[in-house]
Amino acid sequence: MEILIYSSRFYPQVGGTETVVKLLAASFVENGHKVNVITGGGNEDAMSDSLFPFPIFRSPGFVRHFYLARKASIILHNSIGLKTLLVDLFFLRKLVVIHHTWYSGLSGALKKVVARRFQNIYVSHALQSHVGAKGIIIGNPYDSKIFKRLPDVTKKKDIVFLGRLISEKGCALLIQATQKLKDSNFKVNLTVIGDGFERESLLRLRSELGLNDDVHFVGLKFNQELASLLNEHKIMVVPSLWNEPFGIVALEGMACGCFVIGSDEGGLKDAIGQAGLTFKNGDLNDLVRCLGLALRNDNEILQREQYIPQHLMNYSETVIAKKYLNFFESMFQW
Repeated sequence: MEILIYSSRFYPQVGGTETVVKLLAASFVENGHKVNVITGGGNEDAMSDSLFPFPIFRSPGFVRHFYLARKASIILHNSIGLKTLLVDLFFLRKLVVIHHTWYSGLSGALKKVVARRFQNIYVSHALQSHVGAKGIIIGNPYDSKIFKRLPDVTKKKDIVFLGRLISEKGCALLIQATQKLKDSNFKVNLTVIGDGFERESLLRLRSELGLNDDVHFVGLKFNQELASLLNEHKIMVVPSLWNEPFGIVALEGMACGCFVIGSDEGGLKDAIGQAGLTFKNGDLNDLVRCLGLALRNDNEILQREQYIPQHLMNYSETVIAKKYLNFFESMFQW
């Protein structure tokens, strides 16, 4: 079949949605299907488009977009973009929307209404409940070629945080938890991977809590360098204060051999499943409790670790792409 994928953002921009589009498109091609990707941006973003095994059309005009949509078997939208839907609504019966995020305000209310007309895929149970339109749940894939256990890397570090340094991601909460663990006689260190507006305030918090020798900021890391660094750590914490729609970062850490602890609202608990622990969003004491269990290698941790191999397999790009293709094929059986 021929699959047209629309995503408002794509490489060289980096993020969860961009990763999902790249992995799904490449997997569809590997399964023998033709893929076209429509995205924003212009020629300045197209320098590396030849690296991908599928063509990328950046900000095509109406005529080109209409032509690509007309000849496609399936049109796959990453979230609802009301402007771009003006073309694809001509082909409603083959239109599928992946819901990646929460919708708010008047535009969000409109998106929930129009979603009732589409075939919908939700990346988590929480998003399905939020939108309320009929659809199926297929979680996001992680890149198993990059994020994997490296046998020559020793796990000599304790805790790692990976994410944007903004208040919603909860890094400050994790730094406070590190201080509480030290007060409870745990010898523990924390590595912070990422950058953002809150970096300076987090550095001040580290100093105020007397953790300059225990909390290390290493900046942005990508691909193999990131995977290697994650492999050095025993525990990953995803302490988001807001409700994550899903949480690919949890899968990436798990694949690199980290035991994952994350906040339990939103879709993050889908990404973690039974293979990790969750704590109440923003609850410092509950986070410290979970970290204590993991640092002591408590029996509950050992039991949950047994679920990790199957959990990761369920979210590999190969398995997730197959779920999509099965869903597309079912659409032709109406």
